[in-house]
Amino acid sequence: MSDSKLHLMSFAPVPDTKTTVHVVGLPDSLRDALFTLMPPRKEGGYLNTKVLKDDLRCWLDRAVELNPVRPNVHTDSWLIALAPIDLAKLCNVIAVWISSRKDIDTQSPAYCKVMGMLHPETFEEAVHGEETCLFSGDGRPTGRLTFPAFSAQVADAIADIPLELANGMVENFSRVSRGNGNVYELISDIHWHKEDPWAFALRFHVETLPVGRKARLNMDVAVRRFIGKPWQDDPFLKHDVNAYVRTEGGTLRVVPYGYDKQKRDLAWDPAALANYEFARGTGLPAVREYLEDMGRYARDGSQPQILSPYAMTASWASKPSVASGASVIDKAMFFEAVAARLKDIAEPVGALDSLQLTHLKASIEEPRQADWDKDPVGARARQEAWGRANRARLARCTGRDRAVFQLIGNQDDARLLGMARAEISRFLGGEGAVDGFEVKIDNIPANDLLNRMENTGDSQAKIRWRKVAAALPEATDPTACIVVLPGAESYKPKGKDDGGDPKRALRIAFAKTGRLTQFIEPEDSKDGPEIRARVAVRDLMRQLGFVPEPARNSRGIDTSIPAIGLKVYNSGNGKARASFPYCVRQDMRSGAVTVYCPLLPDGSLPYWRALIEFARLSGSEGFPDSCKRANGMALKRMLHGIVRATGDRPELLLVNSYGRIRQRDWWPGISDSGLESGPLSYGPTGYEEPLDLAGSKLRILRIRSGLNGEVPDWFTDEVAAGGADDGTVPNRRDKQGLFKMDGYFLALAPRPGDAQYKWSARGSKYDSPTAAFCEKTINEYCLLSPGGEAEALASVKYAEALRGCMVQLYKNDMRVNLPAPLHLAEQVEEYIWDWELTGRR
Repeated sequence: MSDSKLHLMSFAPVPDTKTTVHVVGLPDSLRDALFTLMPPRKEGGYLNTKVLKDDLRCWLDRAVELNPVRPNVHTDSWLIALAPIDLAKLCNVIAVWISSRKDIDTQSPAYCKVMGMLHPETFEEAVHGEETCLFSGDGRPTGRLTFPAFSAQVADAIADIPLELANGMVENFSRVSRGNGNVYELISDIHWHKEDPWAFALRFHVETLPVGRKARLNMDVAVRRFIGKPWQDDPFLKHDVNAYVRTEGGTLRVVPYGYDKQKRDLAWDPAALANYEFARGTGLPAVREYLEDMGRYARDGSQPQILSPYAMTASWASKPSVASGASVIDKAMFFEAVAARLKDIAEPVGALDSLQLTHLKASIEEPRQADWDKDPVGARARQEAWGRANRARLARCTGRDRAVFQLIGNQDDARLLGMARAEISRFLGGEGAVDGFEVKIDNIPANDLLNRMENTGDSQAKIRWRKVAAALPEATDPTACIVVLPGAESYKPKGKDDGGDPKRALRIAFAKTGRLTQFIEPEDSKDGPEIRARVAVRDLMRQLGFVPEPARNSRGIDTSIPAIGLKVYNSGNGKARASFPYCVRQDMRSGAVTVYCPLLPDGSLPYWRALIEFARLSGSEGFPDSCKRANGMALKRMLHGIVRATGDRPELLLVNSYGRIRQRDWWPGISDSGLESGPLSYGPTGYEEPLDLAGSKLRILRIRSGLNGEVPDWFTDEVAAGGADDGTVPNRRDKQGLFKMDGYFLALAPRPGDAQYKWSARGSKYDSPTAAFCEKTINEYCLLSPGGEAEALASVKYAEALRGCMVQLYKNDMRVNLPAPLHLAEQVEEYIWDWELTGRR
């Protein structure tokens, strides 16, 4: 309803908030001994203590920061914590960290010297306490310490004190002590549904606003599902499991377990196990013993209590009966209870009124069933016009007069492949040559191309690439394939292998022969075969660069303005490092979608050709090394070219600031601290200069998404009547729109019609643990280029409208998470192969 409001799950810290911190300095003698034992790679460089920082945050009570150390520089403020520091435990964590490093000679005199110094007496004179101010009078962070320290202070106000909710439930939260980042997590009491344990998780993290850089404490509510059933077969763990193990004071500390190649068996992480044994004075059961009785170890009162979070990568574990997601009702209950607890140090930011969103419509839309029922003759004419319009649009998008579609599967897949063929024909107005554009559809037997692989590593991928190259000739026309796979069950891990799902390898393999691919799994029970065929064909059109032509009357939005989505690609964790910038330019009127990247021939290609080229480039083992020339200076040159090419023609540049792009080696000028320092600059650190937009009509929008945690979650007003399942708490309203903030905008897309969205405002995980809940996330937009509020609003409305103008969205209520050019840029990653660190020659 128009009078309903949006409530952000965010707090404004009270200005001048102070806290007491406990500080340990690093004695000069120990510092010098550490530099002798583990000298930095570069002369004069810092001591590499990243892993130690994570270990201290995990194993010391409320350790929040470990400051960097340089040679010959006295460090009287090294380790900072919000609780008194146990010096014996500190010495043990340091000793375990050193001993676990593979580059350390444990027989060397340098090692023996450091170990001989690791006792509490070494640090006693370096310990002191002090009161520090976390926020200035205007609410800005006073320094780097603010981010972890205030989150930890908030966690202290909630942990171990019963929290009463509006539905009458009382939860007791425990700290989760882990090493990564500035996010602090609390876990509720453990609940059970059948044999499956689960809990609510509260996560707190301090972020800054894009304008003014005032601090905000964001709160997330999630559901943690844990594995309760014993494993059925001998599990091969490709990924370590970060188990929560309850320790002193009820704190849950993360102790990973996985496959130990040296022991050739499942084992606890040696360093984490050593720290646990020191803290508890006792060990943990063998991993196999634990896995055989996971339900018992998950129970309250178990000694020890061990909880293994469920993840989709845990293919060896039974899927829990508890569904994912906390509902809007749950989020509202927890936020309101936490707000009452934090009233002395933080205040809710308040409720927001919305502005109306604008939705783009295609110039010609497919007739609906109601149209066929009312006027079959008119509907058929519209259907034919729609197909021919799509055909003409595809010709403009590809720049060719012919497109080939290949349907790949086995005999058992004939029905599904037939549906895909009919969908292609229906979407493009038939097969053959019509209006100067030819559509050709072929069936190709899969033979053994789709068989499982021994594993998904580089060596097996290369074997599959060669097999596909031998079976398929090089495609010369735009060629797109629908591939029906045997199904996920065929690719499940067997014995000691880690699963042989060939999708990623096949996508690269087909692209190396000039083919785009979209996969269908026949046993998927969520949607019927007709829907799956339709979705697959639509997504294949997206890969070909098809963008629907918008209606001329677009409710005040000027769709003649091209939009550009800018991204820095970064390879996955544990992979050979490969980073490079690229952007996707989308011209809604002409239909052209172009990718610009310094790695591409001539610097740019149509979208469909760029996908194929990225697969070919990344399919070479030398790819990570070739990316080194596409660095932050290449991004700077790309930005300069965009500004120069725009001139006096309006264009919109969309920048997703999440990830590497805002780091010092790329574009630090778009970070909050970079924006605070003055006019918009571009270039990596040391090469920054103001971005001269004088006379240019280029508008630049920075986007941060709630998907990445930097933008707060939300809930809505209560409904006056009605309630959740048992009526103890009210239902919540639906909400969408733009929200004007102080110098920036927030946007919330309409709720889709899926059940997980619909019931999120009407149910609670307490009453319906098997119900999945989901909500749309908020996007934050900040205009970086010169312009007033009216200009910013027009740009934001256009960006949000682009979320709905995508060919794969076959329902009117569907939206992608980012504006179309950024979404297309994100999808490019499907065609980039990440090389393993160990797989390179």
